[in-house]
Amino acid sequence: PEQAAAAVAEIKAAGAPDAKFFEGDLRDADKIASMMKAVAAWAPIDILVNNAGIQKTVTLAEADAKTWDAVIAINLSACFHTSRLALPAMAARGYGRVINIASVHGLVASVAKAPYVSAKFGLVGMTKVAALEYADAGSRETGGVTVNAICPGWVETPLIEPQIMAMARKVGGDRAAGVKALVAEKQPSGRTADPADIGAVELCASPSMHDPAWRRPTLSPELQWSDQGEGELGERMARAAKRWLDAGQPLLLIGTDCPELDCQMLQTAAQSLSNHDAAIAPTADGGYALLGLNRFDATVFDNIRWSTDTVARETLSRLETLGWTAHRLPSLHDIDEAADLKWIPEAWRDDIEQERPTPDQHPHADPRELAQ
Repeated sequence: PEQAAAAVAEIKAAGAPDAKFFEGDLRDADKIASMMKAVAAWAPIDILVNNAGIQKTVTLAEADAKTWDAVIAINLSACFHTSRLALPAMAARGYGRVINIASVHGLVASVAKAPYVSAKFGLVGMTKVAALEYADAGSRETGGVTVNAICPGWVETPLIEPQIMAMARKVGGDRAAGVKALVAEKQPSGRTADPADIGAVELCASPSMHDPAWRRPTLSPELQWSDQGEGELGERMARAAKRWLDAGQPLLLIGTDCPELDCQMLQTAAQSLSNHDAAIAPTADGGYALLGLNRFDATVFDNIRWSTDTVARETLSRLETLGWTAHRLPSLHDIDEAADLKWIPEAWRDDIEQERPTPDQHPHADPRELAQ
């Protein structure tokens, strides 16, 4: 009760006109239904975040039915029940957002976590199904209905504290050694993320989010979507940057074609903006994979010779002309041509192969195009 009251108070303090706590046992389908009915009677559900989770570290041989049922009930079944009860009303209104907090364990496995990994893989799969089923709900005017899963890696919350300390004992070190050993296999940075590190993310999309192209991917846009709109690349980038910077928000502008750009680099770039006007991560082909800005000036984007080997050099020259300081990150490799596919991490390639669409999913497509 104290945690619930504190959360309600925090929400109101942040500016919400009202907030209310509704109790429900997420292990029980009937109690979930009662809770959702009470919430809907109080106010329409526009946004549903399925965030509850438990974990039990145990091998398959050691696991029992009670452990399996408890983890699956809260981490997967509860999300199914809340989603199936909320989505029809969202579709009827033409607007809704469902965000399922999955895990990196919905993408890759670890030993001694069969119930948890199974639940998270199931949640990612259910998210994809729901996204497809509600992709045509609503319109551009109403905002539509989207269903997405967020798959963070190791985030330092009370949920993983027992695992950190267990690993510390195993390696014979302190807590920091436990963190490093725990995340070494799955998180190249060698450290956990802090909940505060997971900030606002906007997907500035082309084509529009209502285009059928968005029915297949499962993305994590933190509710914020926008359309790139018309114009050449510099115009579209400038619009996106100006919108954030005019609101007083520092910006990291990135593409989606540089697998080497990891969380640690994003954090380094963000931190550099505390004492630089800009940050840039150049690419080996002369472009850049990231541009961080603390302020806006259209000349940073105007008349750049895009898709040439001078993009980063021209951009740095513009920043220098403006008298801005720039933090330069190490050069990276992006994926523009077939020859660049060698830069895709080996672990990703199996996932890409599994996700490749087949002719029956795109009956009008040339099979040779699907192979590409």
